[in-house]
Amino acid sequence: MQYVVCTMNIVELKGSLFGKLPHAMTFLENKGFETVDVPNKVKKFGQTIYFYHDDQDWLETTPKCRVIDSCVNDFDHTEHKIVLDCPPAWFAETLLKLKAASKLAFETNVVTTADESFESFWARCKVPDSLSMQKNAHARRGRRKLFIPLFHDNKEITGRVNPDKNAIVQAVVRWCLHDTSADGYASFGWRAHFGGGLKIQQLGADAPLIREPWSWLDVNFESLTVPLYDTLSVKMPCFTIVNVSDNTVTVHASDAFTQAMCDFHTQAGSELWSGRVEMPTSCPAELGQRIMATITPSRIGNNISWYVQKHRLLPGREISGSLAGKRCADNTDNSESAQTKRQRIVDETGVHKTG
Repeated sequence: MQYVVCTMNIVELKGSLFGKLPHAMTFLENKGFETVDVPNKVKKFGQTIYFYHDDQDWLETTPKCRVIDSCVNDFDHTEHKIVLDCPPAWFAETLLKLKAASKLAFETNVVTTADESFESFWARCKVPDSLSMQKNAHARRGRRKLFIPLFHDNKEITGRVNPDKNAIVQAVVRWCLHDTSADGYASFGWRAHFGGGLKIQQLGADAPLIREPWSWLDVNFESLTVPLYDTLSVKMPCFTIVNVSDNTVTVHASDAFTQAMCDFHTQAGSELWSGRVEMPTSCPAELGQRIMATITPSRIGNNISWYVQKHRLLPGREISGSLAGKRCADNTDNSESAQTKRQRIVDETGVHKTG
């Protein structure tokens, strides 16, 4: 048995093992959302050509883009896939980088082509007209799920939410050139792959309703939003309208809801809530009606106004005198016209019978 004696101390050993990592803590700072310079190395594995800058993968971080379609981390498909609506200026700049990378692959003779000039080779390269990325959703044997890491405000939220349509995200893209041949004809095409995770700026769906008991712990009172959304929505129970002025209605709210709304205004540094909400112009309300609504806030100076997103108007609870007397008699179970309850009948001997 032979033993290897290490003469280096711990500091020298650390420098020897991790000397190729110029910034070892970079991922903790940016979660991998960085742009690596234009590639200067190229390698081919099978029919796929990969590009590198020194010893790093060639990666591109997109600007904030709208999600056109997505099936990331839902595992209903064999692949994770997301389609992004990228700014035209960024996409045009990316096409120039793809052309430069194609020239690198052509000049290093990595691609199998009979083209004599690069321009003729570039003319045969297929370039996508939109950014669509995909990655396998399961391991090769299909027994283990492969997640795409999701982040928000530098915190990982994988498994809590998934990017949906119209969400705003940033992505790390790894471009690869695919070289395929069929019937003696070579075909080349660029594909975008997930080079890292997704940074979700906001989701595309409506913000979840804040319901009774109306907790404001997650509310950002400067922007009047909740995490992952550009607004917030509050569920207002059914209250009676006591005043109508143009599109502004005043409701007779319960003590619990009034206190919750006053707490909101106090934490936002605004004047207390006066019981007023702004109705849509196309849906006028009447005095005495009852309203049940979803409301959202909007700040103007030191004042916060609440606007109705969705609502339902109900008639007021007015009961006529004769109808009220009938209901009172029914409740005592002595009314001769009562049909839903058994009547109490007293015979001549004073014995109670049920009819």
